[in-house]
Amino acid sequence: MVISPITVRRTLILTHLRREGEQEEVVLRMAEKFWRCQDKAFGPNGPFDRKLSLVEEGSRLPVTGRLLGGEAIVFSWTGMLDDRTPPPGYEHLGIMEQPIFTALDHGYSQPGENLFVMGGGNLDLCLLNTFSSLARIKRQQHEPLTVLIPLAMVYCFNRNLDLVNYARRPVDYLRRLEKMFGQNLLNSYRVMVDGQLVYGEANIAADVELHWFTSLNRMFASSFFPESHDLAVQQRLVDYFSDHYKLAG
Repeated sequence: MVISPITVRRTLILTHLRREGEQEEVVLRMAEKFWRCQDKAFGPNGPFDRKLSLVEEGSRLPVTGRLLGGEAIVFSWTGMLDDRTPPPGYEHLGIMEQPIFTALDHGYSQPGENLFVMGGGNLDLCLLNTFSSLARIKRQQHEPLTVLIPLAMVYCFNRNLDLVNYARRPVDYLRRLEKMFGQNLLNSYRVMVDGQLVYGEANIAADVELHWFTSLNRMFASSFFPESHDLAVQQRLVDYFSDHYKLAG
């Protein structure tokens, strides 16, 4: 008997990937793995229904070949999904009447698209802008938002920053959520680390949920990836990612 794969709509967003140092190189390789990831448990589209790479000057997408359906590369100067800031020098080309098409214009974060896996960098700047714009767009749509950020997929300016401690005290992200809360743009939010509540209330439906995962194993074993709960699937994923990153946990 053929068992149909579980269908979960997930969107992968990679922000301003770079190759400038050891941390960036690791994230770049991991991003390539995520983008290309396929396993029969996920069906023909792989673990993500759609994939988006937000790029700016000097950033890159680590994928060669033709983009497939549901995949896009879109310019964003800040990392926001609706940023229309032109690239440097664009204003001198005499074609300013041509619009800047954003990820939002391309249909990303459309109504009904509520579960996002994010990575890239910088964690405390570009990725933060991506997260903030997602939260703002979803509240304008009166829809909930769930964002997953695996620590294997991020880097930051501070090379000595302990990413696990950052995830447990995500000051920058909390400030953005608290600001939206203070402006009555959202009623509730929740921050989790490996499924454990660290900020917010557990027993109410949150408008925005931010989930940090300290290992890929924990993310793929979570309720957000029901297809990979089978041990054989988890082992295949370990084998797939192991040449670039140890899936601890």
